[in-house]
Amino acid sequence: MWSASGTGTLTDRYVAEVVRRIPADQRGDVADELRATIADTVESHGPADPEAAEREVLTEMGDPIRLAARYADRPLSLIGSGLYPTYIRLLTVLLCTVLPAVTAVTVVLDILDGRGADEVIGGAVTAVFSLGAQMIAWLTVVFALIERSGKRTGTVGRDWTPDDLPERRVPKKHGAAAYAGWCGTRC
Repeated sequence: MWSASGTGTLTDRYVAEVVRRIPADQRGDVADELRATIADTVESHGPADPEAAEREVLTEMGDPIRLAARYADRPLSLIGSGLYPTYIRLLTVLLCTVLPAVTAVTVVLDILDGRGADEVIGGAVTAVFSLGAQMIAWLTVVFALIERSGKRTGTVGRDWTPDDLPERRVPKKHGAAAYAGWCGTRC
């Protein structure tokens, strides 16, 4: 078994960094497993320079935060890849429908209250920024909580299919652009 004076401190620091980020009931087993894996791998590099071998092994194992996330089965992203498409679609719908509707209502109410043009414009800008920021923040919090809950078995909504792709829009060409496009395909 590998053991040299002074070389264990780097391994100990690495193991401590990993296990402090995982649930308490897993820490002992994971620490023992990591130490054994590191020792075996360092030993397989040969007795020439155990400190360099230890450093090389820990470098190959990678960032202890990422390793801890794998042991704890936790994503490192706020919203994971399973929920991200749904998050973006819902955010787009909210920002493209609810935000303009609420802004329009705010403008109409400001006009009915007899406010001047500068107050109406200021109220509209304030509504867009404050409501837009709140929509983004609250939707992100909800999706992050769903991601972290661990109770979800799949993605939210139905599965994506190629039928969900938007129709391809062909721009109408006018003038020289139309002739250039026609000539490019015919000439």
